[in-house]
Amino acid sequence: MEAANSENDSVTVISNRNFEAQILGTHRPVLLLCMPNGQTCSAQVDVLRAVSDAYGDLIRVCRLGEDFIKGFKQMYNIKGMPVFLLFERGKEKNRMLGMADREHLEVFLNQNLKFLKD
Repeated sequence: MEAANSENDSVTVISNRNFEAQILGTHRPVLLLCMPNGQTCSAQVDVLRAVSDAYGDLIRVCRLGEDFIKGFKQMYNIKGMPVFLLFERGKEKNRMLGMADREHLEVFLNQNLKFLKD
């Protein structure tokens, strides 16, 4: 079972219990990582933390908890991982497949969220 977020962790862990409130029930854009735990997942979570540090006032940054990945993949027809999904007003706006660094995620966000563009 997945440990709960520490209060100072800027990446929210999403489970079946909090999915609706944290993803579907918010007007705030959400960047969500779908990827099983492991060494490469830790690296991607570090990238998410950097994005959260830069954009945390504008978007919510999350990752799926291990126990919710299988059900989530079925709900959103996910065939490959890792995948980053962008939700806006509770609906999936876009997704990006594959490993990403901070710069790639920032480009992805800027292409999809008009208010981030200067």
